[in-house]
Amino acid sequence: MPLPDFSGGFSAIPTKGLNTLYILSITMEAITLKLDTELLKALDKSLKKNMYSTRTEFIRDAIRHKLTEQEKQEALRKLAALKGSLKGKARMSDEMAGELAFRKIAKKHRINLD
Repeated sequence: MPLPDFSGGFSAIPTKGLNTLYILSITMEAITLKLDTELLKALDKSLKKNMYSTRTEFIRDAIRHKLTEQEKQEALRKLAALKGSLKGKARMSDEMAGELAFRKIAKKHRINLD
């Protein structure tokens, strides 16, 4: 049986019996990244230490982490701006504001914190 087109989206491959195998095909774009020797050595050392199988996997994870951190910082900046506008109302502590921002980011990324 020929394989279905995997150019994007979900594809279903019928199998014998009641099961169907669903495959999600994600189109990725290649980029070029130049690193100096010392940074590349540090990256390779971290690969082994943190059990990443490839440099690409490590770099993708680092980018995801950085983007999440930037979202958290932006949420904290917005909360800080709101903090001063609550005159006469109960104020939120920095710790509570940080927790709220963290929970919003976790919810956005479908991470269960409980």
